[in-house]
Amino acid sequence: MKVSVEWSFTDTEFEETYGQYEQTCRNLGLPKVVNLNKISDSWEEDEIEELLEEEFGFEVESWEVFED
Repeated sequence: MKVSVEWSFTDTEFEETYGQYEQTCRNLGLPKVVNLNKISDSWEEDEIEELLEEEFGFEVESWEVFED
């Protein structure tokens, strides 16, 4: 399953990058879409946010299932 992710930079050194979200994500290597099967063999829907935060080191503002 793929999910579309919006990352949160609240309480980080990148908090003041308002209006530069896309560029900040590129600079940090944060993806817009994540294939969950590539980062974990097993996961539950209620664990997705925690899985993403552990894998990428930033809080998740929101996520939704990505339809190809």
